[in-house]
Amino acid sequence: MWSTKRVAAAAFSILCIAAAPSTAQVSLLQPGVYIRLPGIGQGVITNRSTDSLRVVAKNGTVAVYPLSGLTSVELRGDKSRGAGALRGILWGGGIALPLGLATYAAGDSTNCRSSAGNGQEYNCERRMNLGDVGMITVGGALVGAGIGALIGRRQWHTVRLVTPSVASVSVRPGGVGIAVRVR
Repeated sequence: MWSTKRVAAAAFSILCIAAAPSTAQVSLLQPGVYIRLPGIGQGVITNRSTDSLRVVAKNGTVAVYPLSGLTSVELRGDKSRGAGALRGILWGGGIALPLGLATYAAGDSTNCRSSAGNGQEYNCERRMNLGDVGMITVGGALVGAGIGALIGRRQWHTVRLVTPSVASVSVRPGGVGIAVRVR
């Protein structure tokens, strides 16, 4: 038969295992952390109680969220230089391509010079070709990558919150009852 000490140890173990994930995740929600929530957008946690969060949005709106009603939140992380460089490549290349095409279209096809020096014979050629447009685009993408890497890009991390699990132990004259409810 199970002794009272064994039942108490088993119940304590179940309670610790059931409560561990929610405690670890909710502990990330501390005052001063930037957070993104539906309805309020981006804000800063100003106060955290055992059952709720007080968040102040960028526009000054204050909202109180019950922890039991939150299933996931987005927390602001550090800036990523690599993500900034990728965004810079897109911006730089996207801006440089139309500029290169406009320069190509505006090229003067009547740019002629005398090959003999007497003004009689002309060698007409285009100033730009499509390869130059590609070079301008690649150059713009590289400049954009450099600027994007210097500035960086803010990362947001989604954290799924597990609501606290409930475990109970009841000792009855005919035996021991253990119930665990995980949400």
